[in-house]
Amino acid sequence: IGQPGKVNSMFSFGRARIFYMGSNPNRSIIEGEAAYKLAASIPGTPIIGLYNYDTEDFEGHGDGQSAFGFVPLEPNPTWVKIDENGKEREYLEVDVVVWDGRFEEEKNILSDNKSLSMELNPATLKGTMVRRGEHMYYNITNAEFAGITVLGEDVEPCFEGAAFFTRIQEAFERIEQIEQAYNLKMGGSTEMDKIIKPKCPHYNGNK
Repeated sequence: IGQPGKVNSMFSFGRARIFYMGSNPNRSIIEGEAAYKLAASIPGTPIIGLYNYDTEDFEGHGDGQSAFGFVPLEPNPTWVKIDENGKEREYLEVDVVVWDGRFEEEKNILSDNKSLSMELNPATLKGTMVRRGEHMYYNITNAEFAGITVLGEDVEPCFEGAAFFTRIQEAFERIEQIEQAYNLKMGGSTEMDKIIKPKCPHYNGNK
């Protein structure tokens, strides 16, 4: 769905979809003020992973993880609504930097849309148990990021759509700006739905 935004031969800019509001398969809930406070703690968060050189893929959480990048101090956080199997979810998306030119094992993190998971700081994690329907959930009231973990193909993320991706959105936004400027100059109107856009599972018109 595009190429990572290369800054130089050592690293690239990308984007990451981290978590969504509400309850999740891990039987926890992140919503409201707690979600916004968690999002505010993400600048500077390291991107980490446990790479298996035998399978040539990442694993899940575990000891011995290495750092492969980070979230910038100004990560352009955005809450984006995504339709997943007929259910609308509101995800946090942020900019990321990966050292794909420094480490061979991470060269495809962005272009392959690697899934991800988040790690929270246990020292600041607070919450209460609540019932929703037939199940009990841990309702998080306070938390901060400790890391964003790259997952392998065989590891299912807690948040189904949580993944890294390239910043192809910027190209579409630039197309829209050019067309709007052209139509203003010519005195015409624009219909962006006539522009053919690739079918990309991670594309959303909102950045």
